[in-house]
Amino acid sequence: MNYVLAGKDPIAATMTWFIYMLCKHPQVQDKVANDIKEAMYIKEEVTNIANFEARLSEDALEKMQYLQATLAEMIRLYPALPLVCA
Repeated sequence: MNYVLAGKDPIAATMTWFIYMLCKHPQVQDKVANDIKEAMYIKEEVTNIANFEARLSEDALEKMQYLQATLAEMIRLYPALPLVCA
């Protein structure tokens, strides 16, 4: 059953925990936001998702090291699927 659910539910659970923990820790939220802004060279407030999406690239994602570390910590602290030992 774990493998059947491995498509969407673990991602949704991880993102839920990620957003919840960012709300609980505003200093980390600020660091993640700054990391994204620096990686995408954003100076002004982005109000249009299409403009944000247009700037998003694979190179920018690779530069978002704090975001990657934060997501990895969420997966470590709150794993979406239990460990299945054979």
